[in-house]
Amino acid sequence: MKNVLVLSPRLPPYNGADAQRARVMLPHLAKHGWRATVVAATEDSDAGSTDAELIETLPQETEVVRVRAWPRRLAAVVGLRQHMLRAWWPWRDTLRTLAAERRFDALFVSHTDFALWPLTLHLRAPVVLDWQDPWRSDYYARHPNVPPPGGRLRYAGMQWYARWYEPRVARGAAAHVVVSPGYIEMLRNRYPDIPRDRFSLLPFAAAESDLFLALSRGRIALPPGRTRWWVYAGRGGKDLHFALSAFFEALRGARERSPGRYADLGVLFVGTAYDARDHEAGIAELARAHGVADMVVEQPQRVGLLDTYRLLAAADALLIPGSDDPAYVPSKLAPYLLVQKPILGLFHAASPAHALAGAHPGTRFLTFSKTDLEERERLCDRITTRWLEDQRPSCASRGDLGVLEAGEMTAQLCAVLEKVTAR
Repeated sequence: MKNVLVLSPRLPPYNGADAQRARVMLPHLAKHGWRATVVAATEDSDAGSTDAELIETLPQETEVVRVRAWPRRLAAVVGLRQHMLRAWWPWRDTLRTLAAERRFDALFVSHTDFALWPLTLHLRAPVVLDWQDPWRSDYYARHPNVPPPGGRLRYAGMQWYARWYEPRVARGAAAHVVVSPGYIEMLRNRYPDIPRDRFSLLPFAAAESDLFLALSRGRIALPPGRTRWWVYAGRGGKDLHFALSAFFEALRGARERSPGRYADLGVLFVGTAYDARDHEAGIAELARAHGVADMVVEQPQRVGLLDTYRLLAAADALLIPGSDDPAYVPSKLAPYLLVQKPILGLFHAASPAHALAGAHPGTRFLTFSKTDLEERERLCDRITTRWLEDQRPSCASRGDLGVLEAGEMTAQLCAVLEKVTAR
């Protein structure tokens, strides 16, 4: 049995999206000859929202080493509010201790606390980096109207850190797994000296056992006052507003033409806030601007993954608004496909999400290629004719999730680990 050290700060009880890859792979590693030791944050590290139910999904045989970050209330005095900054020194000490005490055949870095990535530079095991998001990014420079997370000053500081360390960390890695083909292109353009065969495309996956566990604990009630609900559960953000504007505009027009048909319909948005402390309902404001505020309910606070499954299972249909970033792949796509409900996806034409639509017969993914008024009107027309006025796609048959299923994803990841240990 080979040993892999997994770095995943937001392993349960935290509910971070960037921990789900590591979490769902853990039950499948042993069948491929791997044993995991996971380094994660302690519950009092204030590393994000929590979901105690998810602790039950961690295999008992998995060793989890918990690292306590500096307390937020103390570190905030010097501006270190983010978990990755408060955890840097404690994580450095823990990794040095682990490396001195035992031998690991590989190291898998699967999180988006990028400030911690340089800690891998001095470890002996071959490193596999999991690019769930870009580290260095010019997105906010290209979209000055979109505020970056944490504010412009803090984001600029983190990007300076990224420009300094990303080249060393990327070139020092033995392999890279990415969730989007666009990330391979981005990294290859920056670092043409990294061989192409060190990159592997590995989308986010879902575990059917999570869905079974969620529904075995009972169902969830949707808000009163409507008998039909379309549901979106996931982050908000202004990069989604173009797709949502077209959707709300199409919905307004459809209701004006057939008010009786939409009298019992509501659209629910859950968990849209980046931060658990954020109560801003930006999507509800956007709905108000397009005249459908009475049809839209936004609950910004994050909910646990199992509650997310319960929400999706209770819906009549599911909505996934896509980002105006062409490389964006929503992490919630695999769970959506697993639930087997009709899905309306609104994605950039270049999004890798379109390649995954065939995993489920109930998808209807519509595209946009620009973000101007003319393109919004075209997308609005497509939503009207292919979703609002058309028959919903059938979900009678079960799709084949393939690599979007946790076991298959783990098999492909273990093939990467075997490859780097064989060099």
